[in-house]
Amino acid sequence: MEHSLPALVIAAVMIVGSLVMTGVTTGAVDNMHRAWREVLATAEERLGTQLALLTTELGQDGRLVRLYLRNDGRASVDDPRLMDLIVTYRDNQGNRHTLWLPYAEGPLQDNSWTVDAIGNDRRSPGVWDPGEVATIAFRVNPPIDVANQGRWLVLVAPSGISYSFYF
Repeated sequence: MEHSLPALVIAAVMIVGSLVMTGVTTGAVDNMHRAWREVLATAEERLGTQLALLTTELGQDGRLVRLYLRNDGRASVDDPRLMDLIVTYRDNQGNRHTLWLPYAEGPLQDNSWTVDAIGNDRRSPGVWDPGEVATIAFRVNPPIDVANQGRWLVLVAPSGISYSFYF
């Protein structure tokens, strides 16, 4: 009898310890599973992003540029504000400019960009879905020297994939 009480206490401590360890292990496995799903979703979004430049237009005054890009990937671009646009060009005096342009919510201002239109936008209005062509317009100041061909831009999609285009 004198050994039964300590044995019961030890057994109870071992059971409680086992339950605590099981809870910790289950929580860790759940966290790993959740993190793994997030990694896979991000990888799918990155692998599913593919933009193709169709054509560009440079205004005669050198301030307004339009890009026509087709979404050839599997992923939609839901929020263009999450994209980055960096442009490098020479002005009429031969000075090189490299500008990061912010997204313009309203009317297009100097040194900003916007999505002018999404062609054939039927599936999800306002979302740049696969197969659709987006017109991206940006305005720079000082103006681009239209005679100088050494101009290019970098467009970074929300997934982090970057594209470089000469225009």
